[in-house]
Amino acid sequence: MQLTKALLVSVTLVSSTLAQDFYWNAGDGNGKIQWAPNCDFNGGDYAHYNVPAEQCGRKCLESNECTYFTWGSGICWLKDGRYWGFGPTSANGAVCGYKVLQSEPGAACGDYFDCYSSICAYWGATGNKGCCRNKPDGAAGVTMYAGYNYCKLVPNGVSCWTDSQCASGHCRGNAAGLKRGTCDA
Repeated sequence: MQLTKALLVSVTLVSSTLAQDFYWNAGDGNGKIQWAPNCDFNGGDYAHYNVPAEQCGRKCLESNECTYFTWGSGICWLKDGRYWGFGPTSANGAVCGYKVLQSEPGAACGDYFDCYSSICAYWGATGNKGCCRNKPDGAAGVTMYAGYNYCKLVPNGVSCWTDSQCASGHCRGNAAGLKRGTCDA
């Protein structure tokens, strides 16, 4: 058991320093893309294009699903951040990069491109959209209520319509969804 814990700590320490080993450059979209030479993001591939390396970041910016990318041997691989494991690794001749995502959970958003989680829905019961959290298993943190998507996992003190919106699982005072309540423990 101690050996397992030691290996887990070692892997975590190594992986957390990998991103610091690369020099990140501002790319397309007024700095909305950051890229580095000789690196690769493993996993999360969902689309690929035969384009020059200089166009790979632009392809990522054009796709709402893309949060990071790798270009190598003439192919640009777009990747979905829900499957990002331990960050970039060294890969001679490749180029990797990521989309700079603007908003943390609860921050105002217009669409899912604005959010780190790629989920923009109604935050609480206020009628304002905010960036949602992803669930720990990577699944989307949204719930449907009255025909609209609402963020799940909202913290205590935020207004709510249903228990499923609250991180605590309890929407106090909502009268079975007929009036606004407040998330609490």
